Amino acid sequence: MSKSGTINKSLIAAIALAVMIAQVNLAVAVNCNIASLAPCLPVILNPSLQPTAECCTNLVAQEPCFCIFIKDPRFKGYVNSPGAKKLQAACGVQPPKCS
Repeated sequence: MSKSGTINKSLIAAIALAVMIAQVNLAVAVNCNIASLAPCLPVILNPSLQPTAECCTNLVAQEPCFCIFIKDPRFKGYVNSPGAKKLQAACGVQPPKCS
């Protein structure tokens, strides 16, 4: 194998490793905080309302935490409510798939 072929493979491996590390760092960076969803509570309680931009921004940021919230009996009813489902659709957030 030529020297440039070895360098190319090493470069590809280094880039792949950097991407994996970045993904892990993003996953770790999420701070699960149900209180940040307070701006969304009016929509959850009254699905006829429209979510604010702040609500949608916070909802998207907390999306990786949905399964944690669902497993907490204090929040499960809110997260699975018709208002929450409408809110997710309005903000373009996928419903959680928890195991």
